[in-house]
Amino acid sequence: MEYEDKIQKGSYIFIAKEAINDRDFKGIKKDFDFAFKRLELFKV
Repeated sequence: MEYEDKIQKGSYIFIAKEAINDRDFKGIKKDFDFAFKRLELFKV
């Protein structure tokens, strides 16, 4: 798992909209990085 050691432990629920089908892996990863940073979930 790429994020397992980088974010705070907890339970998270992700809901993907149909538009995810138009994104490549790099774009989706960028979205996750943005969301985790904005929610302050990255370990310091």
